[in-house]
Amino acid sequence: MGNAARAIGLVLVAATLAAGCAGHARTRAEDLAWARWKQCDRFPSVRLLRITPEGELDATGTAPDEFKAWEACILVAHREQIRQAAAARPATTFTPLDNWTGTLCRPGARAVRTPYDADVIDTYERIAAVAHGDLPRDRSLVIVDDLRDAARLACGDADAFTIVVNARVLHEMREWPARRVLLARLIAHEIAHVALGHLRRPHLDLVAMEREADELAAFYLERAGIPCRDWVDVVGIGWWSLGWPSVKAEREAIGAAGELARRGERPPRRTNVTKQR
Repeated sequence: MGNAARAIGLVLVAATLAAGCAGHARTRAEDLAWARWKQCDRFPSVRLLRITPEGELDATGTAPDEFKAWEACILVAHREQIRQAAAARPATTFTPLDNWTGTLCRPGARAVRTPYDADVIDTYERIAAVAHGDLPRDRSLVIVDDLRDAARLACGDADAFTIVVNARVLHEMREWPARRVLLARLIAHEIAHVALGHLRRPHLDLVAMEREADELAAFYLERAGIPCRDWVDVVGIGWWSLGWPSVKAEREAIGAAGELARRGERPPRRTNVTKQR
């Protein structure tokens, strides 16, 4: 989260991250996964089972606390790889929004206007409406020129919060067939972090908080009339959440959360953080 905001990393599977190779050569995604494994291969009870061509690490561990620490290490290593890839991509120019006076959650970010503003606002309001009882009254949304490694951020406290969306990410997914559900997923995840009280406890089990936010986001989407099946269908297409160890794990978790939502039930908590208010 940094000092002021949490960077909720999503992997953009651009050419720099997922360019495949012919024959039996390792893919770029595999190379990056091996680098993450080597960086975090310091937990004796954790054993690597395999690395998939898509860059997923399949590992097992006999000590739960040590395995959690390994997962957190992999998440941090993955974010650093995303940061490096984002820095290498050419910047896109957007029109500055000079009258924005609120927080931007990250130093150096600039509020901007984009061709995607209407879609972002409509999606945000739709999801915030179903989460209304879980959120503080003072809330805001802004699109900024770039957030480096993050697709979006949330910052604030128990009384007010701001969600910041990365304009570069919106631009990159502008022609993706599944862009509407991907956008809804982005925003619902961040709203869930606010509702779950995570902004007050940025250093508490990052992996558990990421998974918990995804599951509550699935609940919000289903209640907002955006089927979680649509989310499940796009897992691994374009990006995947860093909170899950594999595409399969994310699909299963979101599918289960969606089934609970269709029965009117919320997913169980993974952390003991209290609500924002």
